[in-house]
Amino acid sequence: MGIKGVLCMNMKTKLLSAFVVVSVITALLGIYANSIIHHIDDNDTNLYERNTVPIACLANISLKLQLLQERIINAVNKTEPPTTEEIRKIMSFQGDTESLFKKYQLLLSSDAERELFNSLVKNIHDFLDITEQALTFATKSKFAEAKELVLGK
Repeated sequence: MGIKGVLCMNMKTKLLSAFVVVSVITALLGIYANSIIHHIDDNDTNLYERNTVPIACLANISLKLQLLQERIINAVNKTEPPTTEEIRKIMSFQGDTESLFKKYQLLLSSDAERELFNSLVKNIHDFLDITEQALTFATKSKFAEAKELVLGK
């Protein structure tokens, strides 16, 4: 069916054929657009999981560290030994952050990130050791040694 065949068709057939062709093109474009939207959604989810969630974990760890630092400085700047409640609050940091460390470690995607994370954990554990030593000094009313340990490091 060439040009003569199309010219010989009545108007109803031409309109119906054009409608079918346009409908097929629209359906194909819709299917293609739908697959692209799903691909964009998957990329968005991946971006969120790889960037935003780890940043939130690091922010929580940072907040906990700052609170710990404030508490330990307050404990060693006093003229009397810290109370049991103050010591409990200071020591609860370690348990609070362990779950955050585990969650963050699951989100790491490269060896370089794992190496940096291990360095961070080592530094935090060193800081916790200093905190424990300072608390020991503070509970024994050795405030000068505790201050030197906390503020010197």
